Amino acid sequence: MRFPWIFALATGALCGCAPGSPLREAVRPSSPYERYAESLRDAGLDKTALGGDWLSAGRGVLSNATPVDLPVRETGYLSPGEPAARAWRFSLAHGRRLVINVETIAAEPFRVYLDLFELRGDPPDLQLVASAEADAAQLEFEPERGGTFVLRLQPELLRGGRFTITEHTTATLTFPIEGREGDRIASSFGDPRDGGGRDHQGLDIFARRGTRVVAAADGWVTSAGTSNLGGNVVWIRSSRGQSHYYAHLDEQLVAPGARVRAGEPIGTVGNTGNARTTAPHLHFGIYRRGSGAIDPFPFVFTGSARPAPVTANTDALGSWLRVSNANVRLRAAPALSAPIVRDLPQHTVVYADGAVRDWYRVQLPDGTAGFVSGRLTESTDQPIRTERAGSVRLLDRPMVTAAPIEDLDAPVRLPILGRFGDFLFVRTPGGREGWVQL
Repeated sequence: MRFPWIFALATGALCGCAPGSPLREAVRPSSPYERYAESLRDAGLDKTALGGDWLSAGRGVLSNATPVDLPVRETGYLSPGEPAARAWRFSLAHGRRLVINVETIAAEPFRVYLDLFELRGDPPDLQLVASAEADAAQLEFEPERGGTFVLRLQPELLRGGRFTITEHTTATLTFPIEGREGDRIASSFGDPRDGGGRDHQGLDIFARRGTRVVAAADGWVTSAGTSNLGGNVVWIRSSRGQSHYYAHLDEQLVAPGARVRAGEPIGTVGNTGNARTTAPHLHFGIYRRGSGAIDPFPFVFTGSARPAPVTANTDALGSWLRVSNANVRLRAAPALSAPIVRDLPQHTVVYADGAVRDWYRVQLPDGTAGFVSGRLTESTDQPIRTERAGSVRLLDRPMVTAAPIEDLDAPVRLPILGRFGDFLFVRTPGGREGWVQL
């Protein structure tokens, strides 16, 4: 472990301020992450190499976030002695609830900081919108509008280990037909109506006549009447500041002024109004003051909240692998459609520090990051071949300016474990691993 004195100082910095100090409270940063970073600066740790690297890692990862589609699960490894952070970029629709859970495994439990940013403004800039509590490993968030978001995960200084993060979304409203899910939606928001004269301002959800229609959220009934277009309708003003519209009901089970809870019956499915010639269904609409009709689909769609499992060998995390084929593509994200970062020659050595489905998140020896298919990698435990070498210097990195680990006297036979550029990754007779240029 590097600089043990820094850890002691960092721990003291977190406990050294008297709680409730008026001056401290007046300038206290807004998130647990920012408060922790401020404590490092107060202790002067930002002037040290390790503390400075920790702060730089947290800033730099935001501009290099991995693009992903939700839901997603990643298992990763963060070395306690090497300050690092992770970030993921994704789209989030208005009406969805983002749910983040983190599990950590380490000999010494470690705290992680979770911060969510939204891309806003012109030019676009990341703005903090939510943070997990200091001792929590979960975060939930509902956006006020759809947009692009970046989630950052970073452990405290000189702490780390294995983690698994799960990111998924759920509906924010109760599905409005009892016992049904989103697969019963047959007509979507914005579909043309009346020969293109108007747009459909809701969802049509089909079910048998008499199936119970339930309140999508807590609220009170503002209207229960009949119209030529909607037939038997119910309007509910929800506690979320929206008006919910239920139309074509066969029967209304509530009266104006009634208080309802999410999931309580308010009517039954029918085909009244202009739906007399169609099969029984519920027309469900959402209206918001100042916005008019908005798409209900993200609010009620249940979908699959279960991300694909990690199938890559997670025992390989925190170790060196090599690509087993020629011209293996390093990609910017764990998908075949992701941009290509670089083509890797056969036996290129990569450091695996994460896994998503059957992909490894890797770093090349020069620091370039990306993803490779786990099926195109193999362990470096077994050598590719053995070469006889004269006097040679074992280096800690594949570059001529790297620090020497050991000078090997001639003659020596070196197992070749992999390569990077003009350098070979080898294991000495004494069991040390490093780089040589033969």
